[in-house]
Amino acid sequence: MPVVNASCRYRAPARYDDQILIETRPSLLRGSVIKFAYRILRKAPDGEQATLLAEGETVHVVCDDQLNRKPLPERYEAALRAIMAQE
Repeated sequence: MPVVNASCRYRAPARYDDQILIETRPSLLRGSVIKFAYRILRKAPDGEQATLLAEGETVHVVCDDQLNRKPLPERYEAALRAIMAQE
């Protein structure tokens, strides 16, 4: 699935020794287009809240091996929609 668009909003700096968490979730399914949303957080010591470092998204197009647009296979679409419904 080629990436056709990517964006990122930086909220705070990360340091070399930081442990980070990357959260991703599908946020849009439309035909052969899939959008994923991301959050990057600095892992906090136990009991403390993680710090948001960045938020972003990527947009992908489902393609065949010749890079021709094609629909997402039904079983993957169903799985992604189930994840989206949980939120």
